[in-house]
Formats: sequence, structure tokens, C-alpha cells
Amino acid sequence: MRPRMFFKFQELQDRVEHHARHVEGIDWESKFQKLQDPVELLSLAVVNTPAGGVEQSSRPRVPEPKSYGGAHDAKELENFLFDIKQYFRAIRVDSEATKVSMAAMYLVGDAKLWWRKKYAEIEDESCLINTWDILKRELNSQFFPENTAFNA
Repeated sequence: MRPRMFFKFQELQDRVEHHARHVEGIDWESKFQKLQDPVELLSLAVVNTPAGGVEQSSRPRVPEPKSYGGAHDAKELENFLFDIKQYFRAIRVDSEATKVSMAAMYLVGDAKLWWRKKYAEIEDESCLINTWDILKRELNSQFFPENTAFNA
């Protein structure tokens, strides 16, 4: 039994020496420096966080625009386009592609059916609606009533 224990002990001692050599080769100072900056940033964040937790954004809540259902009503269409434009400005949307995608999410009913057809044409590359101005023009072309004098 003693020789077996001796070999086990020797094996453990060899493993400890191997790990000790491995640890000696590590640049601990460098590893410590890499951790120090993130720890300092986290410390500042904790110190500067109010007691109640993370502050909510100081930006006011922006109400979402009403959806548009495709009514051939000049006032309703113009109000929808105006409200969407104001919404983009309030939430700071600059990307034309994002404006088109977001505006399309507010189309319902007949307007949504029209958009689905247009979207299929866009995917087939037989139609191009990639800016807010083009989408407005297309919506007006489809839904603005003919021979309507619109007075706000």
C-alpha cells in the first residue's frame, strides 16, 4: 500500500509543480491593469447612480401616431402623413429606410393590403419605395381623393 500512496503523492507533487511553472509564466501585472479600468468605470457608475436606481431618460414620452386605414379622405390622409413626420422628428429617426418601415407599421385595413402588394413588388424589384418622400407620394397617389380641394 505504501508504494501506491507514494506514487499518488508523487503524481500530485508533479501536478503542483507543473501548475506553479504555468502560473510563474503569467504576466499578472498586465492582467491586473486590464481589469482595473473596467472596475473604475463600474465604480463611478455606482457612485453616480441615484439611490432609487438608474435614472429614466429625461426625454418626454412621445405619443405614437394613429394608424391609417386607407380611407379616401384628404383630411385623414394629410393628418396621418403630418403626424408620422412629427413622430419621426420627435424620436429622431433619420434613416429613410427606417422611416418607410415604421410608417408601414401604422397602415391598417385597405392601406395595409395596398402596402402588402407594394412590398411584394419591392421584393420582386419591380417597384422602389425606399424613402419617406416616395412613400408619401405613393400613398397620396393611391388614397388621396380625386378633385378634392383640401383646406385645413
